[in-house]
Formats: sequence, C-alpha cells, structure tokens
Amino acid sequence: MISETDFEFLKLAVELGGQGPQTSSSFSVGCVTASNAGIAISTGYTGEYGTGWHAEEVAIKKARDSGASLRNSVLYSSIEPCGRRLSGRTSCVEHIIKEGITRVVYCLDEPPVFLQPNGCEMLRQAGVIVDRDDRLAPAVLRANRGPMRTRQGAV
Repeated sequence: MISETDFEFLKLAVELGGQGPQTSSSFSVGCVTASNAGIAISTGYTGEYGTGWHAEEVAIKKARDSGASLRNSVLYSSIEPCGRRLSGRTSCVEHIIKEGITRVVYCLDEPPVFLQPNGCEMLRQAGVIVDRDDRLAPAVLRANRGPMRTRQGAV
C-alpha cells in the first residue's frame, strides 16, 4: 500500500503523461522524482526534450542538470519503466539503477505492445523497491490510446 504522499506524486506523474504527444510509436508517460522526505526533485514527460525521450529519462536529466542527487530517492511513473528499448538507447531501468534511486512507484504495467516488459523484474533484481497502484489506470489508458489501438486493437 502506498502513502497519500505517494499517491499525490503518482497522480502528478499521470497528469504529466497526458502532456506528451499521443503517437502510435510510443507511450505517453509522466514521471516525478522525490526525496524520501516527500520533496519533489524533478518532473518529466515523454517527448518533452524531443522525439525518443522517455519521461523517466527527462526527469533524471533535469535532476542531474540542477545538481540534485537522486541517490536514495523515489521515482513515480505512470507506466512501468522500460527495461529495454527498441532504439538501442539506455533503458529507463538502467538510468534508475545508475542514479541510485531506491524505490519506484508506478500505476500501469508496461503493455507488451513494443517489447516484452521486464522493467520491474530488473529493478527488483537490482534491489530497488517496486510498488504498483492502479487506481489511476483509466487515465493512463486514455493518454495511450494511440499505441494501444495500433498494436493491440482499440481500448
């Protein structure tokens, strides 16, 4: 069970996911990083820095660019962070582990639209605590009609 603070950050991540472009080639994801004390560090959404940028990647870059450390922090994502990317770029899970983020809270399992998802499994194997709360899943699905319809049929 996640705390109310966790839920508020997850809600913000879901809202941010709605800001990204709706395309058939990527999920619209939002991300927030926060300290264990519940202080927001950075935010990001898919495509915020251009085509190919994942939400987690954007939030991590913003934190790094501001000089903030993400060691022992929490990452909130509207969809399970990717463990592998078709583009060959560094996966979100690899960024999370490298930055020393110790907990991930997300809303929706990554649908097997582009690749077989393995993000949560990789995070757990690296010792990262992973929590899921799907209360906001309908909003995440609405923001991702493009990839779902193109690859799996209408949602």
